[in-house]
Amino acid sequence: MLWFNALLISLTLAGRDSTVRFGVVAGTESSVSEAIEQRKTRAGFGYGLAAYTMWGVFPLYFRTLTHVSPWVIIGHRIVWSASFLSVAVSIRREWPLVLPVVRQLRRSA
Repeated sequence: MLWFNALLISLTLAGRDSTVRFGVVAGTESSVSEAIEQRKTRAGFGYGLAAYTMWGVFPLYFRTLTHVSPWVIIGHRIVWSASFLSVAVSIRREWPLVLPVVRQLRRSA
């Protein structure tokens, strides 16, 4: 995956330099690694901003749920989590890894 990011970054940089050879910008490899680091820094800043925004909005969200029973909220969390995870496991085709764990849990219960 790193080579793919380097290829994308090098092609982006190539638009500025107009020289690309096999996915590497003509010049030094440090320019590609610097671009990757800059991209990671920007992504990290975005993730941090999103997390702080979520933490700021959560009190408003939970205030709107004061009339809903905690059991209903827990029930929804269980159903939606199980649904989302089953879709994710199906997309990644990892059921052969999950099923032995579920079978073992049934035996131990």
